[in-house]
Amino acid sequence: MIDLRQRVSQELLPFVRQPAQYIGGEVNSCVRDWAGADVRIALAFPDTYALGMSHLGSAILYAIANRTPGVACERVYSPWLDAEQIMRSRSIPLFTWESRQPVASADIVAITLQYEMNFTNVLNLLDLAGIPLHSADRLANKEDSPLVIAGGPQADNPEPLADFIDLFVIGDGEAAFPAIIDAYRDAKKRGISKREFLIEFARAHDWAYVPSLYDVTYNPDGTIAAIQSEIRNPKSEMVVRCR
Repeated sequence: MIDLRQRVSQELLPFVRQPAQYIGGEVNSCVRDWAGADVRIALAFPDTYALGMSHLGSAILYAIANRTPGVACERVYSPWLDAEQIMRSRSIPLFTWESRQPVASADIVAITLQYEMNFTNVLNLLDLAGIPLHSADRLANKEDSPLVIAGGPQADNPEPLADFIDLFVIGDGEAAFPAIIDAYRDAKKRGISKREFLIEFARAHDWAYVPSLYDVTYNPDGTIAAIQSEIRNPKSEMVVRCR
């Protein structure tokens, strides 16, 4: 049986116009033991490699994660149109750049939101990876779907993607990322569900916005009538920026 690394090399790279953007292996790239890691992270920039590989924020988070014992973090970008067409026609799932791991095999898919125009690319990334688009569908499946988190400048207005993201980081990812990794590792060891993890994490960190934990009702004119939260911690119900 041909593994994903071989499939990418044989079925994708020979047939795209710019294969170099899918190869990886740059100076300072890091390949850790994916299968043996306590926490596997797919760090996604929802645009092409040419734009995302030089993003400083992603590079910082990549370094933070891979310097954490027991963590394997690999990068993911949006394939260009010719590559996407081939991947869909040949059922090649979205893969990580370092070692060709299926993105769906990650524990956490961490997405940076740099500008509004790549919001649709977020959905395309999830679809190419074979990950259910809606957070509600992923949370209903206790085992098979990664935790999908998002941060970056556009996370300050999270509502356009609220149905699709499990956890938004509001504020600086450099401070938030280690807390997420440590908490997820602990939750994984305890065997709790993703929903239980999200409730615990939102209670502990007031910069964590979990849309699924809020129930909003509206007046006939479309204005908000009431907001109810499952967090049940008044201090944590007000989301503030992480600094």
